Amino acid sequence: MDVQSLSDRAEITELVAEYNRASFYCDVAAYAATFTQDGRYLNANLGWVGFGGAAAADAIAAEYHDGTGLQHLCLDFMIKFASTDRAHLRHHMFLFQREGPESPNQVWSTGFYYRTVVRTDVGWRFAEVVSFVDRRMDDSLVCNLRGIVFSRNEILDPLVDLLGLSGAEILEAVKQGSAVAGLGGDDAPASAVVDTIADVFQRYAPESNPLPRGTATALATVLTHDQVDGYQTERRFREAGWKGLD
Repeated sequence: MDVQSLSDRAEITELVAEYNRASFYCDVAAYAATFTQDGRYLNANLGWVGFGGAAAADAIAAEYHDGTGLQHLCLDFMIKFASTDRAHLRHHMFLFQREGPESPNQVWSTGFYYRTVVRTDVGWRFAEVVSFVDRRMDDSLVCNLRGIVFSRNEILDPLVDLLGLSGAEILEAVKQGSAVAGLGGDDAPASAVVDTIADVFQRYAPESNPLPRGTATALATVLTHDQVDGYQTERRFREAGWKGLD
């Protein structure tokens, strides 16, 4: 392995460490800075999607409570260079929870990431991050993050037209933990709901970093259906259309 490859690998793993530090301390600006301007974070457990570093950082703010966040310990890095300026990274993680008013100090979950990293003028940055957690998410977190996604007008307005419900009714259903895929009944089957949201995801993804249709459909499927057990997450994401790293 040449010196440049070793240097690139070191910088990429350091970028993951900075991502983890920012997430742990809910440092939204530092978290956003680990992404390219058109980068995105995708949560395969929940269907959460944040386009651009700033929007991607909304997720950590939603997960941070009472001065406690989840500490990511990452290991088993597998880095493959698609070119001199683009690499794909897969690694495992342990998620630790700090002791707080409502939480013990504990290992919260295991999981893994798929990341696409690109070289920029300011160093390596994430073009895409996809996370998989090996457990069901807490109901309050599910409703919180899904509520943020569905409250975006670009997503909510097409659903209002499709489902024949008001935006307030849809958001209340999400708040109560109802799967959006079942709100339309026979007039708007689950497949139509998924297609509508996948269309929105593709339309609003930055043109400089387009979202593949399979990924958009996988996200929409997860977002609109009930959770599955952690070990089933990647299988469902792939079966719904995600192709993995390009």
